[in-house]
Amino acid sequence: MTRPTLGAEHVEKLSGERETKSRLRLILLTLSGELSVNVAAEQMGVCPSRFHELRDEALMGALDALSPRPPGRRPKEATTSERVLELESELNRTRYELEVERVRAELLLTMPEVVRGKARPPRGTGGGCGGDGRSTRR
Repeated sequence: MTRPTLGAEHVEKLSGERETKSRLRLILLTLSGELSVNVAAEQMGVCPSRFHELRDEALMGALDALSPRPPGRRPKEATTSERVLELESELNRTRYELEVERVRAELLLTMPEVVRGKARPPRGTGGGCGGDGRSTRR
């Protein structure tokens, strides 16, 4: 023996607002032919053309919910706080890289020989010849 079908009464088992469940129940009753569109629209408080729009929206939602999906669990999406931390870390790296490039550019403008690797000792040190750069021999 099989269980008797509940028909539109299945809606009552669903979680949701009472008014929304009532609307769905009226739509199902019109689909099964137990209620006319005009009576259902009147009970819902809308005109028949609006009722048809609502019925189409409900059926599109059902169609979307029943569409095949890839097997397995959906990949876990990063929570907002995780994403914010990730973006803050990226921002800090970018700021650091920007500061490094700013210092390099400043060095290149002020001391190009140092940056290019052609540094010479400053003039006037003498390089070990007595300190004033002149030879001690005469």
